Amino acid sequence: MRPWSWTSRTPPFTGHVKIDCRHPTLIKPWYIQTFRPRWFGMFGGPNSLTYQTKGPKAHQISIVDIDKRDVPGFRLQLDGKDLGFQTVELDDSIDCGIDEGRCMVLGFASTKIIVPPGKHVVKAEIADRE
Repeated sequence: MRPWSWTSRTPPFTGHVKIDCRHPTLIKPWYIQTFRPRWFGMFGGPNSLTYQTKGPKAHQISIVDIDKRDVPGFRLQLDGKDLGFQTVELDDSIDCGIDEGRCMVLGFASTKIIVPPGKHVVKAEIADRE
């Protein structure tokens, strides 16, 4: 009997994510940027986020809705090209606090983009339901 085996099946998701990284190398620390309503919600919707990259290494940008499930999705653009979005079922009675992992497990809007090396502009905005 082998102590290991290969399988092509993906194990069922249990809702728990455990990552064990014993000696991580911190390349650039996380930082959080938030969508802020224009004029504190008095006029219009939230502003978009713009992130500029440059250099010889790729960048990963992750965006997650937190607290209440009230964002239908995030529309992404890379260098002006629309990358689209995927909608989620809205339900503002579901609250995940500020735990982004829990928010993703509960089906909140989230997206991730790998930006290739070089100079690029990534724009993200809260998408309207279409």
